Amino acid sequence: MRIDAAVANVEPSRWGLYPHWKKDETGPPLFNARGETVATKPSFRDAFTSQRGLIPMDGYYEWHDGGQGKTAHYVSLGEGNIMWAAALWATGLGRLSSTIVTTAATEPLSWLHNRLPRLLTDNEIEQWTQGSARQAAELLAPTPADYLDRLVVRPVGRAVGNVANDYPELLD
Repeated sequence: MRIDAAVANVEPSRWGLYPHWKKDETGPPLFNARGETVATKPSFRDAFTSQRGLIPMDGYYEWHDGGQGKTAHYVSLGEGNIMWAAALWATGLGRLSSTIVTTAATEPLSWLHNRLPRLLTDNEIEQWTQGSARQAAELLAPTPADYLDRLVVRPVGRAVGNVANDYPELLD
């Protein structure tokens, strides 16, 4: 998704950032941008400077290995609630593409995975999307614990691991 300063635009984009200087689709996909290096790493720094946006989601899947094999978990704010993840966008290779910003995991979700999306509170959205790069950099710390406390995490079936599966019962 791309947010323009004057008007909010919602546009579908390719998952995995294509920086403006990318010449072809080879190389590792840039699905996630580490908050610790997003402002300085060549793959992300131009987008961080002026192409910050949001990824709306009602939840996301995360795999956790609890010692008896990996189990898929669904993370959400509960049914009907939208989470906003910090994102970057670019138009390399003539395509709109995006990536999600991640930070180190903190309590109460550090048991699930060592990295988490940087979820933005309602009060942080404008600072991320319309603030300067310096102002946005203030948000590159992990998601506030009081926000994470509101998240609902529950195990779901292994079928979520197959992209061919796309039906509501995956959340059961």
